[in-house]
Amino acid sequence: MLNAMADDEKALQEQRANVHAQLSAFYLSVGKNKDALDEAMTSREARPDLAVGYNALGLVYAQLEENELAQQNFSQALKIEPKNPDYNTNYGWFVCRTNPAASFQYFTLAAHDPLYKTPEVAYTYAGLCAKKINDFAAAESYFLRANRRSPQMPLPLYGLAEMRYKAKDYIMASQYLQQLAELNIDSPEVYWLSVKVYRKLDKQDALQSAATRLLKLFPKSREADMYQRGVQDD
Repeated sequence: MLNAMADDEKALQEQRANVHAQLSAFYLSVGKNKDALDEAMTSREARPDLAVGYNALGLVYAQLEENELAQQNFSQALKIEPKNPDYNTNYGWFVCRTNPAASFQYFTLAAHDPLYKTPEVAYTYAGLCAKKINDFAAAESYFLRANRRSPQMPLPLYGLAEMRYKAKDYIMASQYLQQLAELNIDSPEVYWLSVKVYRKLDKQDALQSAATRLLKLFPKSREADMYQRGVQDD
């Protein structure tokens, strides 16, 4: 009887830890960092023997640029669940900020986990890290893997368009940009890349359409400033 009650209490505490970790992630996504930190701490306190609260804290401290605390909490999460693909992806992205070359082992471990529901996330982050160290061939390879898994995921599509632009394959770059346009993705980066690609292809109507939306939707962006100053490439 007592054992059953203890098991029920542990199950409730685990549920509480998971719920508060989810709330932390939500608050983090909408920029409420203090609320995110409070929820992550509550998650860890509910079940200090579980990894979920430490991962949540790692994410919050990474956002706050408290790198030492982020490192401690991510490390503890992976000590408890070393093969968890979500935690390896999160930690890999954190590592990428200061040592991109060291991040790929975590993305690879995550992406190769047969139980991981979203390996495209790990591949996308790996692509971004490869781009950061100017390994464009590797970046494109990772973006392609992500795109095969999730063809409508915007970041890999943008990454592929950018890699094709760098390779001077402007026709293929424009095809990826068209797929992004069909998803109604509004971002200064996408419109600026569109301007550059359509300029190379001498497609004036498409160029002006992208430029008009860039200036209208993101007039104070770095990309709008470059366009107005007549920058040809960045």
